Amino acid sequence: MKSLSASDRSSHLQELVRQAYQDHAFYLQRRAFAILRDETASHDVVHEVFLRLIRELDRGRIDACSLYYLIRVTTNHCIDLIRSKRVRKEEILQTELAAPASSQTLFNQTLATELMAQIPTPLKEIAVYHYIDGFTAAEIAHLTGHSERTVKRRLQALKKTLARFV
Repeated sequence: MKSLSASDRSSHLQELVRQAYQDHAFYLQRRAFAILRDETASHDVVHEVFLRLIRELDRGRIDACSLYYLIRVTTNHCIDLIRSKRVRKEEILQTELAAPASSQTLFNQTLATELMAQIPTPLKEIAVYHYIDGFTAAEIAHLTGHSERTVKRRLQALKKTLARFV
C-alpha cells in the first residue's frame, strides 16, 4: 500500500472499511448484544470497533479487515464496558422492563451480567468465546493467540469459578 498515492490510499482504505462494515456489522452487533444484552450499547460498540479499524488501518498497524480481528476487538470492547461498569445492572433491568420479557429471561440476563463481573479478566474473553459463541479450545486459541493448552487450562479455571456461583 505504500506505493499508492495519498488519495489512492485513502480511497483504498475507505473501500476496505465500507466492505468490512457491509459484510460484518450485523454479525458484530448481534455479538455485542449477546454479551451486553443492550441494543443501544451494542450499536455503540460496533461504531467504536469500526472507528478503531479506521485508525489502525490509517496508522498501518493492520493491512486488512479480518473477521477474526473484528470479533476480537468487539469482544474486548464489550468486556471493557462491563469492567468499567458503564453497562450497569440498572440499565439492563430498565431495558428489559421496557420490553416485555419473561421473569426467567430477566433473571438469566441479570445473572449472566453479575457472573461476568465476577470472572477474572483473563477468563472473560474465553468465557464469551466458549459459552456465547460455542467455540472449541482450538478455535479460541487461534482467535486469542494463546496455545490450545493455555485455553484448556483457562476453561477449567473458568468452570471452577462459575461452579462457586451456581
